[in-house]
Amino acid sequence: MASKPAEMDIHVRRSLFMALLKIQYIQNLDFDDACKWAATLIDSKEKSYWKDVQTEADRILRSKYLTDLNKARSTIEKKAYDEGYQKGYGEAYNIGYGKAMEIQRFRTPCAWCGKPMEFTSEQSNWAEVKQTLDKVFSNFTHVGICAQKCLERVNRLLAQKRAAQESYSQED
Repeated sequence: MASKPAEMDIHVRRSLFMALLKIQYIQNLDFDDACKWAATLIDSKEKSYWKDVQTEADRILRSKYLTDLNKARSTIEKKAYDEGYQKGYGEAYNIGYGKAMEIQRFRTPCAWCGKPMEFTSEQSNWAEVKQTLDKVFSNFTHVGICAQKCLERVNRLLAQKRAAQESYSQED
């Protein structure tokens, strides 16, 4: 004897009930068969739904991965560029600055035309020029506050020299 399907008293949304009635009418089925038909459709949709969900999740993951990868790449590129720029610029600056600091320069106007003449230690005759400049400027002194300090220093040195000479002459 065939058993009768178990009946349940449940409440469903009107939209679901209307969808079941539509299946029943279109397929020419009784209500139980319409429910089985809907379950089959839902089950097959569920598989494709989960496949779509997985595809979308993979797409989002790849997108996030690529976004993170691109951010990391740009960060690394920027950091490497900045470090390289600073290193290259700093070394070149230090080399150029150091060389510039080693170069001795002297500029004076020409006695005939007034245009500036520049003498540098990079010239082949610099030793001769330097010796002449030192001789010419050997009697020049500072002015202003610096001149006062220099004068005090010179007076102190002269006083020490005189004191040493007096003590030497007293010993004789």
